[in-house]
Amino acid sequence: MSIRDSNRHRPEWEPVAFVDEDPAKIGTTIDGLPVRGPDHDFGPDLHALCGAMDPIVRKRMSEELIEGRGQTLATIIHHSALVADDLVHGPGLVLMPGVKVNFDVRFGKGVHILWNGMLGHGLRVADYGTLLTNVTVLAGCTVGYAATVGSGSVLSPGATVEAGALVGVGTTLLHKVDAGQSIMSMPRVVRWKRPPETIAH
Repeated sequence: MSIRDSNRHRPEWEPVAFVDEDPAKIGTTIDGLPVRGPDHDFGPDLHALCGAMDPIVRKRMSEELIEGRGQTLATIIHHSALVADDLVHGPGLVLMPGVKVNFDVRFGKGVHILWNGMLGHGLRVADYGTLLTNVTVLAGCTVGYAATVGSGSVLSPGATVEAGALVGVGTTLLHKVDAGQSIMSMPRVVRWKRPPETIAH
């Protein structure tokens, strides 16, 4: 959808097919495009992109099924994204609609930033890092290899999400999540409640 929308404003890509490992999908069509199996030979002169949100799956498919067959990882930056001129990134970057990238930002390979992310200056995102929708990242943060920041989360200035870690949906991270760990906002707890008679009317 993002590619199709961007093509309306700046024709750049000609989608030819989807690739899926699910036998039930192979041979069907999605949005008018055929679904091919992972063994289909597209030839080397092709750009391809893995849309898997799981960073480890995205790494495997990108390196085995795309680069491993001599194809090139496509970089997709939606036309509505606002990106500083000094952005440095690896192949396979995806910036979805509404993303805003400040200056002095570095993205590794296969990084995906979904809708409406607000990314502060000095951010570093390692290979296959994933920021889901409506994330706010303040200045000087680091997102490690294959780490994920959940939708609606906020990373405070200088916060670090180490390799493989997960920041849960709607969480505000003040300092650091260690490698491979997950952190989530505390569940809703009622700590005080007005007596019913005080609010009767």
